[in-house]
Amino acid sequence: MVDLYSGRRFDQRVSGDADQAEFAAILRGAAVTDSGVYDDRIAGALDDFDHETDEAVGSDWQRRDLQADSAVGGVQEELDRRSELLGEAYPFRLTGNQIVYEASDTKVYEFCLAVSIQKDLSSLPFAELTRVFERISAIIVERFLGNGSGSLHTGTPRDDDVGKRFDAAMKTLNRRTGEWIWHPEDDLPNEVAMNGDEGMDFVVWKRLGDSRQGQLFLTGQCACGDDWDEKFNDLDFDRLEKWFHPMARVRPTRAFTTPHFLVEGNLIEAQRRAGLVFDRARLTLISAPPPPYPALAAWRDRLGTLTQLVVK
Repeated sequence: MVDLYSGRRFDQRVSGDADQAEFAAILRGAAVTDSGVYDDRIAGALDDFDHETDEAVGSDWQRRDLQADSAVGGVQEELDRRSELLGEAYPFRLTGNQIVYEASDTKVYEFCLAVSIQKDLSSLPFAELTRVFERISAIIVERFLGNGSGSLHTGTPRDDDVGKRFDAAMKTLNRRTGEWIWHPEDDLPNEVAMNGDEGMDFVVWKRLGDSRQGQLFLTGQCACGDDWDEKFNDLDFDRLEKWFHPMARVRPTRAFTTPHFLVEGNLIEAQRRAGLVFDRARLTLISAPPPPYPALAAWRDRLGTLTQLVVK
């Protein structure tokens, strides 16, 4: 049996095929499980699902059929895993070899799926997918921390009320939290003529019931593209701390959000390297319980519109 670490890349590929099946169900209302491997079959890209060759597999078509059966079986297992993990928050119903779409109330799962499917995330209008993902990630993690929590989107491009420049955004963070005191080291400029974010896409905090300093902070890095597993170290406290004195009274906890649905091996590895991980499953579960979270409910229509942008 392959361990979780060694099998994580193969398992994540199967997870990607499950995404394709779910997306086909959104597109048509329902889809068969093997729609998740349709593109791979056409491209002849199922070698990863090859069985040990023996004399019983006597022809190429037999080998291809075995590969396809293995791939479809893997997709079915992954969809079953998702359904069990998410329960009523899973916006699909599995019936035999069919997956039926049942729209969610929040549209968070569908939006995250659309971001994961979309390959071009840099050109307009698709760049809006990543910008919105960063903002709803902050809101969902804020809900995770519960009463007394707040959040600020700090990644570029930022909203006008936060501050376009990095120093302006950090001073906004200071005004809202009382911490993150802007005081660059001697060799650094006091006003930063840059629109960067030093790898920090959002900050979420939870107050402890008094006005004193010393709060719980989660600093978030978002990774939307297929190279999400190369982004674990984009948020580096050494890059941040040089701008503050002090940054926070209690060292923040790193958080990593991604619209992808991580398999167990990748979830464990990501948390080793990037901190507390919020993937599609966790973002969906946190956002789903009633009553609706007002800050997130305000994004519902926008999430649906952007999902349809990818569908169309």
